[in-house]
Amino acid sequence: MDIQDAEGETVVTIKKALITPLRDRWIVEVPDGPEMNVQSNILNHEYRIEAGRKKVAEISKNGFG
Repeated sequence: MDIQDAEGETVVTIKKALITPLRDRWIVEVPDGPEMNVQSNILNHEYRIEAGRKKVAEISKNGFG
């Protein structure tokens, strides 16, 4: 999936990397930026975003039930 800005330029490309029953993994490509990996645990509504070995974000629905 490509995400475009108002001028129609692709600013992010997202590719599904791995399909498993309870987890998903995507690769996020940003032009002139680092490639990021997103991993999710669907049952717990938890997501982790990393650029290389550096954690960029950790997102959790835990507590918002």
